[in-house]
Amino acid sequence: MEKKKSVGRPLKYPTPELLQNKVTEYFETEEDVLTVTGLVLHLDLTYEGFAEYGRRDGFSAIVKKAKMRIEDHVNKAALKGGYIASVAIFNLKNNFGWKDKIEQEITQTTLNIDMEQ
Repeated sequence: MEKKKSVGRPLKYPTPELLQNKVTEYFETEEDVLTVTGLVLHLDLTYEGFAEYGRRDGFSAIVKKAKMRIEDHVNKAALKGGYIASVAIFNLKNNFGWKDKIEQEITQTTLNIDMEQ
């Protein structure tokens, strides 16, 4: 039986452990300002390459947790006044899927008119 040939470039981080170690290194060295861009650059990946790891078995939890940690950092820093509110809002909406929630209350009134008079 023939072995399957891999197509494309080999993974920069062939095991989840190697990726996790590099992600941990980023969080240990960049304590003040955490960004997805900073993490991706630290990993020496592109956004697309980082997203690809997020779709791979064994790697996806690492990517999700790293992004959640950055999201948490941005949120907390904004609440403490560490970020300009508009910058934090822009970042959270564009990088983490936050949305403005508009609530509408609709009331219905029934009016009965007697037309038989």
